[in-house]
Amino acid sequence: MGERPLDLTGRLLRLTVAGVIAAATAVATAGGAGAAPRAAAADGPGKIAYTSLTEEYGQGEQITVVDMATLTRTVLPTPDGYDSAEAPDISPDGSQIVFTAVKDYAAELWVMNIDGTGAHRITAFWDGRYNPRDEPAWMPDGTHVVFPAYDSQAGVNKLFEVGVAGGAAPEPLPVDGDVSTVDNLSVAPDGTIAYVTSPASSGYDVWLREPDGERHLLVRSARDPAFSADGSKIYLAKGGEADQIYSATRDGVLTQVTTDPHTHGAPAPSPDDQAVAYRKVSDCPRVYVLRAGVETRVSGETECMSGLSIDWR
Repeated sequence: MGERPLDLTGRLLRLTVAGVIAAATAVATAGGAGAAPRAAAADGPGKIAYTSLTEEYGQGEQITVVDMATLTRTVLPTPDGYDSAEAPDISPDGSQIVFTAVKDYAAELWVMNIDGTGAHRITAFWDGRYNPRDEPAWMPDGTHVVFPAYDSQAGVNKLFEVGVAGGAAPEPLPVDGDVSTVDNLSVAPDGTIAYVTSPASSGYDVWLREPDGERHLLVRSARDPAFSADGSKIYLAKGGEADQIYSATRDGVLTQVTTDPHTHGAPAPSPDDQAVAYRKVSDCPRVYVLRAGVETRVSGETECMSGLSIDWR
């Protein structure tokens, strides 16, 4: 699928944990074998979606959906003919998922219902020049998604928007011009897009693109932005060798959320903004939820998370 800076973390994690991963091939209930430990009470409203690594060397990823009222995990089907399904994002009304389907390192965007039915492709890129990357994100109206795509001629990622009905060519969206790539998208209810750039001078930076097209830097040396449900805060990963989760106001004031020594990433705040899910790396990357100071593992006992994104709606 080509080289890009932000893929390195996800790919290295996949290589590191590949030898210890057992595939989740069926629905696992909270009380069944291999299920996540259940909290004393439900972990909150909505559903969490993430990618699980199921085979070696970055192939065979599948999308897992967790019902947070019951902590029931369901593995969704990968489209026929594709090697993996990655980077899920749940629609604003919670009924659909947009994701990246990969075959032979080439990717397309697909949409399916939250129960895994009704899958259909929404991109078919022209002349082989563009290749969609991870982290597509829904726009607030639920009829369009934004996503980064690799431009093989320019050697960078660019930002595009496309309708979920498919058929029309994606429209490019301008982003900050002094960047080598753009990635890690999240969209607020008002249409503001948070994204990560990687200018050569400063590593990864989080930017905001307002609905009127105005763009401004939010936080330097950070990644994995995710808006709260009301759009007032942006959760992100920051910290260097052992990244922690922070929340940021729209003017960039940071509050630290996690403190343990492990590396954290891919934050996803709950719909009620009383909890946050994230990836934490110990023996392998797993999905956890932190609510009222109590951390609960959401992913399965032998299940490792792949990729760079989690979504909670």
